[in-house]
Order: sequence, then structure tokens, then C-alpha cells
Amino acid sequence: MLRKYTSEDLCDLGIRAVRRVVGLLLDQYKERPNSSLIPLADLQSGKSMITADKDAELAFERFIDTYNNGHFKDIDFYGEETLGNQTIDLTGKDGTCVLVDALDGSDLYERNLGNWCTAATFFTPNARPGRRLRAAVAGLPDGSIYYAIDTSRSIEVLRKPKSPPEKVRGMSAIRSAETASICFYGQKVGNFLAGAESALWPPLFARDAVERKEKGKALRLRIYNLAGIPMILKMVDKVAKNGAGIDAVVDFKGQKAHDIVPGAFLALKAGAEVVEPDGTPITIRRLEEFLLRPNSESLRYVIAVSKELKDNIVKLNRPTRMAKGRPR
Repeated sequence: MLRKYTSEDLCDLGIRAVRRVVGLLLDQYKERPNSSLIPLADLQSGKSMITADKDAELAFERFIDTYNNGHFKDIDFYGEETLGNQTIDLTGKDGTCVLVDALDGSDLYERNLGNWCTAATFFTPNARPGRRLRAAVAGLPDGSIYYAIDTSRSIEVLRKPKSPPEKVRGMSAIRSAETASICFYGQKVGNFLAGAESALWPPLFARDAVERKEKGKALRLRIYNLAGIPMILKMVDKVAKNGAGIDAVVDFKGQKAHDIVPGAFLALKAGAEVVEPDGTPITIRRLEEFLLRPNSESLRYVIAVSKELKDNIVKLNRPTRMAKGRPR
């Protein structure tokens, strides 16, 4: 008989595994970068990766199998690097699963940039809707580990090993895209074009031109082409009340479950607005449905600090309607 686990136990396991893997990745980069950054391709999926991707995923799986004398070995492990090309459907599956992206942002890790993370989502496919997604954990290279469980109403963070858990510091009060810091994923050409060609930008750029002409200064709007889970965590955990923060993270091309579910779940727990680009809410149940087919569907999203900012971005992103070949 498969073991049943509490959400608290799964979260604790995730925190310990994430801490171990982030530490491994930092040590490998420092001590043996040449062997950690060798380009590879998975024989099953054909996915491009580096040695560190594979090492981190194997280390995460091994930790789950062996921790606490194998108490968690019944958990089915699905690693981003080895999901393969055949569609996986976990609907009705017994037991507990974990979807892991052991090195999310390997291109940034490879170039010694900091916007990478290790992330995991624990879920129970045959539980009732709304209680399938049990816990999400994500760790950043600065040592911070963010986590939340299904029964909690908030997200917590461990700033460093042996430190007590803290509530995240909260989000900005930005309400308008004209004054926001907006992030989209733009490292790959297809993702960059999907973001750059969005209908969101032209009206903002036009408004910026008016501001420059009439007031001699640009909008406060800032655009960053780094996004994903690390930027979502920075959004909900703003460093200081007086400084600027990350106000929205968007993706108009779409991400697979491992790239967005942990961040979206944590964002929802932090009180952020999480919707599809047309404004359709992305709920916990929607994330659960997404997890059941982790390597097939892609999800596009807008995650924002406030309802007003979310509504503003959704409205601006709507393509101009065409009538007889002319905008109206």
C-alpha cells in the first residue's frame, strides 16, 4: 500500500531537498565549472541541457528516495529534464507525485547570472479538486527558500539555514502599467518575440513619447526580459517599502508546468493577481489540471501585485480590433 503524507511533511522534505540541490549547484560552479557546464542532450527527450541540470535532478531524486530511511520513496518523481516527449496523463493516479525543475534557468547559471532557482511541486492526483496541489518550494542562489502548503493562506521564506521562517515582506502598491516594473521571459528568440510583439507595449511607448515631449521626462515604466519563478518571488518579497520592486511578471508565449506552477501557487498564496492574458483567473484548480499533464500544455499568464495593475495590463494587451483593414 502506498504511503500517505501530510502536506507539512512534503513541504519539509521539499525544503531540505531544495537546500541540498542549491548548495550542490553553487559548489559545483565554484569547484568544477568545466565539468558542470558540459552541453548534453537527453537520449529520450532530445532536450538540450548541461551537466549541472542532470546532476541536480539526480541529486534531488536521490534525496527523496533516501531521506529519513526511505520514508518518502513512494513519491513518484517527475524531473523536467527527463519528462520525455510522450504525453503524460496523471489523472486518477494513486499516491503522491513531485514535479521538479532542479535547475530552472540553466542558461543564466551557465553564465554566472543569478536569476535561477530550484523548484518543486508536490501533488496528489486522485485527491478532490482544490486539494490536489499539496505544497510548492523554490530556492534561490542567495540561500532563500520560499514555500507554501495547500492549507496555508500565506507564503513563508527561510532566509538562511537554521534561520526561523518569516512571512514574505509583501508587494508594491503599484496600480498602473505606466509606473510599473514589468518582467517577461526573453532569452530565447521565440519567447522574446512573443513578449516584444504583444499589444501591451505600443500604447505605453506612445504615452512615454507624450510625457517626454510635454514634461521632458520618461515614464517610470521599466521592462526586464528576465522573468519566471525567481522574478515572481522577488515580486512578492519586495526588499524595502521605499524602494521600487517587481510589479508584474508576464508570459505571452506560454510555459510548461514545471516553469510556472510553483511560482503561480506561491504568488496566489502571497495575494498576487494570477490570470491568463485575457483576464481568465488562474486558480489553484487550474494549476492542478495543468499538473496532471505536465509535459503537454503550455500556460500563458499575467501575475501582478494588484487588481488594478492586472486589469490595466490585460486591457492594454488586447489586440486592436480590425474593421475593413483599419483599426477602430
